Amino acid sequence: MPYNPPTWVNGAAGGTPIDADALNAMVAGIEDADVRLTAHDAALITKVVKGDLAINPRDAPYNAVGDGVANDTAAVRAAFDAANALTRAGLSATIRHPGATVVLRGVFNLSTLATPIDVTCNVDARDATLLVPAAYAGVALRVGHPTSGSILQAATLNLPDVMKPAASSIVAGSIGIRFQNLYSSKVQCGRTAYFETGLHLTGDNQGTVYNEFFIGWISYCKVAILIRPHAAGGWANQNYFTSGGIQQSTGYAGGIRVSGWRHLVLDSNGINTVTGNVFVGVSFEGDVSEYVISLTGAYDNVWVGCRHEQGTAGLAVTVSGSTVTSTAHGYAVGDLVTFSATAAPTGMNLLTPYYVVTSAADTFSVSAKRGGTAVTFGSAGTAVIAFRPQRVVVNNSTATSWNNTILYPMTPVFALDLI
Repeated sequence: MPYNPPTWVNGAAGGTPIDADALNAMVAGIEDADVRLTAHDAALITKVVKGDLAINPRDAPYNAVGDGVANDTAAVRAAFDAANALTRAGLSATIRHPGATVVLRGVFNLSTLATPIDVTCNVDARDATLLVPAAYAGVALRVGHPTSGSILQAATLNLPDVMKPAASSIVAGSIGIRFQNLYSSKVQCGRTAYFETGLHLTGDNQGTVYNEFFIGWISYCKVAILIRPHAAGGWANQNYFTSGGIQQSTGYAGGIRVSGWRHLVLDSNGINTVTGNVFVGVSFEGDVSEYVISLTGAYDNVWVGCRHEQGTAGLAVTVSGSTVTSTAHGYAVGDLVTFSATAAPTGMNLLTPYYVVTSAADTFSVSAKRGGTAVTFGSAGTAVIAFRPQRVVVNNSTATSWNNTILYPMTPVFALDLI
């Protein structure tokens, strides 16, 4: 049964409204002979202790509409605030557990959102969408403990779609969902779109660790996933990401390999640690990112069976000796290139990495190694296609990244360009 506030101590309207302090006092005093609870109050306490209490912002007194048109900002925030207030104590003063679940059904227009909506409760938001103002430049949802040094643990988070209007341009500083100081929780995201950063995992004198993430569908974000602690002493370690997809559109971003665009950034440079994160079956799609994965000071992270589709769309080329021709190909010296063909030119190994060693507007040549001698092919072949795969960059100029491993990548061309 959904929780329908207001609920009253001693069962009758006109009493004292229940809040977290009142509940704690009642729980602590249940064995005290002076405490008398109605069946309703006892059931409510049991729900909070078990974390089963459900709060729906469409119920009174919140009265959200959920039609995507009415301004539901205040109602949604108030429902989350009520659920957040019922967190339960963990093994120490800095550990909290969810004491309630916010249930969302519908499309909620947050047209006056000015600050993040904090989430320290469970969430059941199947088929729900939060619409964030196009000009909003902050964090939409902050999931986990907002207080430095404290954590939220063992939450079940079935999160809504978090989106700006489809025509939105990228607003600097905008973040769809920030996961902060979150431990040992199960997270399922919906669609996240039109933010500078889609998902941000961080720690503030604590960490975001030991969580299971289904990332859902992230699109039209300059950085789809950022794993970077935002305060000294924070960390983001040992998180498990499974399935879901990141997609980018060249039409929206304005080109291929656009400066500053990334599918995934892992960065602990000068902060603390980003280590032991595992990505299984995640799909990295599209050719917008300058680097599909960027690593700075991150170590012992693993990718298994992820899809890397594609660095740039395939280009039809003609081959004559050492010269490969395609009008306005855009390839630069040092780029990794692979080829497919109905019939390969003599001496060309299909789906094998080559590197561009000379480049003009409409022609280029390739070598088996960067900076090597151009390969001379013995025939033209048939229906030859050149691909420029996605790039992964490891930045060791200011911090060390090591033991990051990409296993069994699934790509149409079976290659990744490591910089």
